[in-house]
Amino acid sequence: MTLSIALGLGELSSRLRGSAQTLLVLATAVAAMAMARPLMAIYATYVDRPDGKWLRDYFLWSGRVSALLWLASAGCMAAVLARRGPVGVAVAAALVVTTAITHPFRTVAEWTTFEHGHVWATAVLAIVYQWSYVAAFAAAVYLIGRDAAPVPAEPVRLVTGLERIGTALVARVVLAIGVATFTMMAIGAKSPGLGKLLVTVGPVALLATAIAHVSGLFTAARDGAGPRLRLVGAGALTLWSMTATACQAVAAYRVARDRWSRGDMDSWERDRFEAVASALPNLIPLIALAGLLLLLSAIASVRARRPAVAASTPGAAALWLVGGTLAALFLQRYALRNVHDVGEFVMLTLLVATANVIATIAVARCCHQTAWAFRTLDPDALPPARVVDRNPM
Repeated sequence: MTLSIALGLGELSSRLRGSAQTLLVLATAVAAMAMARPLMAIYATYVDRPDGKWLRDYFLWSGRVSALLWLASAGCMAAVLARRGPVGVAVAAALVVTTAITHPFRTVAEWTTFEHGHVWATAVLAIVYQWSYVAAFAAAVYLIGRDAAPVPAEPVRLVTGLERIGTALVARVVLAIGVATFTMMAIGAKSPGLGKLLVTVGPVALLATAIAHVSGLFTAARDGAGPRLRLVGAGALTLWSMTATACQAVAAYRVARDRWSRGDMDSWERDRFEAVASALPNLIPLIALAGLLLLLSAIASVRARRPAVAASTPGAAALWLVGGTLAALFLQRYALRNVHDVGEFVMLTLLVATANVIATIAVARCCHQTAWAFRTLDPDALPPARVVDRNPM
């Protein structure tokens, strides 16, 4: 959520001018700095846990700094909103108040929640505070962006983003095939060293493809003439699912590393990591599927507005996506419990993997063919040419 807010504020600041732009740039920078705390929390929780005293001091002071950063970001937005009349002042006040409650100092948190018991009341209050902040933030963004300059039509951004998405998807397929091959080699050779290399390098490489995929979606969304809302939605859903998958991969690595070493984790911590590694088995792939379907819908919209763009049919790729995802969920929920023959299990796994590879390649093909067609049919989609004189004389 923090990253999405920073990206949204950065996009909004590029459409403003003067002091309003300066204030939004400051709000973007402050929101980006606030990402340090959740990243450090993930590292301390899943990668390397420091000693207790260090953690207590860190979370105490980082909570104070984080609250200050969020209030500073809200204050910058409130300064811009104050120029929008009485409605802007009211929204600015609501934004500052909900920010102080949602990202509170410890004293504020003691005032707005129950300390002991009342679990359901505390949960309801947390939901109310969160959604109040989301509503105030959305109203603030709407008021600021209503009078901002429109996003220019830049087909080169759409083309660049689609090419990056297609390349990331192809790289993910190649990486998955490579990891599966080397995993079988490690099992056959009984090589712990190769196994450690796979569980260390594999998630890092997958993270790189995920970053390229998400950045491609947000780059394509910067074309003012394109289906921006669908591309941004696809980027947000893909970012969420890939972040959850990365946390699961890190948790699985921690469990595996503990088994390779002396087993320093206690049973409670090991159970917690195993629960994280296996959490949301249906929701995460379905959210990833929704992100890819939104991408295909955006490509179909681009094709409908430009009939001359000859690209592969997004509908066929969508069918492969839905079929591959449902097949993978079936294998996970049913086949693993009911298939007892090794040969049948291997055959089912290969069929599901083949369906998912075909689906991913179909989406990548749609992205690449659409981008190439734009480069062929639309000169504006090409980057401006530069004349470079390499003659030293």
